[in-house]
Amino acid sequence: AAAAAAAAAAAAAKGKAVDRVATLMAADAIANACMLLQELGTLASGDPSRVLNFKANPNTDLLCIEVLDSVIRSHAPFFLKHQSLLSILHAHTCPFVTQKLQRCLGCTGGGR
Repeated sequence: AAAAAAAAAAAAAKGKAVDRVATLMAADAIANACMLLQELGTLASGDPSRVLNFKANPNTDLLCIEVLDSVIRSHAPFFLKHQSLLSILHAHTCPFVTQKLQRCLGCTGGGR
């Protein structure tokens, strides 16, 4: 009985360790996703990248929008679960895309 209790305790401790590792890996994935979103926004705005070794050119903004579209479409549930990702999209990506669309459509943003 003591051996079974010890085995159960060891299994529980192992399960907790696995859960902690999974939590840390998820946090790392979210941090990387946030960094990538910020970098795409920086590049799309024509500013130099701080992390990626990539220089902006006249078509970089369109490339960044295409990448963002693909990533958001492919991983929408992931974005919807994490407020930090939604905050970056709301604060940085949406205003940029809106501004780009207004320029492309010849709008001034003064009305509907």
